[in-house]
Amino acid sequence: MKIVDQKFRVPSRRSITSDYLPKLRQHITKRLKNACSSTDFLSLTFDGWTDRRMRAFYAVTMHCIDRMGQLNAHLLTFNSLS
Repeated sequence: MKIVDQKFRVPSRRSITSDYLPKLRQHITKRLKNACSSTDFLSLTFDGWTDRRMRAFYAVTMHCIDRMGQLNAHLLTFNSLS
């Protein structure tokens, strides 16, 4: 990165986990709350599947149509089942 920008500093693992990720989580949570408050109806969906190595996964998504008529989809969680 020094070639691109000599002033750029790669953030440490500690700053990513203690500063950047919590701020990102707050930002995403705020956007999801705004999406929920700007619609009258929403749908939660659950999907589960296995990969070729028989590892199981599931995802929960939220779908809604906002007041402008736009369909919005949000991935709430994606996890493996062990």
